[in-house]
Amino acid sequence: MDETLAKALKKKEELENELLQVQQFIDLYRALFGEEIGENSANASTTEPAKSPEEAPQKRRRRGKPTEIADAAERVIRSLNRPVQRGELVSRIEQEGIEIHSDDKPRYIGTILWRQSERFVNVEGRGYWLTGVPLPDEDGQPNIFE
Repeated sequence: MDETLAKALKKKEELENELLQVQQFIDLYRALFGEEIGENSANASTTEPAKSPEEAPQKRRRRGKPTEIADAAERVIRSLNRPVQRGELVSRIEQEGIEIHSDDKPRYIGTILWRQSERFVNVEGRGYWLTGVPLPDEDGQPNIFE
């Protein structure tokens, strides 16, 4: 093989690896922060094409930012007055019209709530609860002996 061609193939492989690392960073950033990357992004190839009016959902959903998702989770927990599992939080938050942008929505919710440990605590086997609020018994009544 010609030395020039070998160098070109090696450079191509290095650039492909670098591009893969950049894409992994972008995917992780989106999963953690739910942030959109602008249309002028160099990564335009991974953005979804615009949907036609026929494909657009009737009710426009807003993309939830982590603080908005945490606030919605707190509303859900308070309204149910019991610890809530991640899957149920996903369902109820989406019912409020907040889009959770992640391939693994329960895990994303868990990450958000874990990062806000001053607000939320995970009660093993029961779900997420509010930090500093007395935990109700399984029947939903406050546990005054805790």
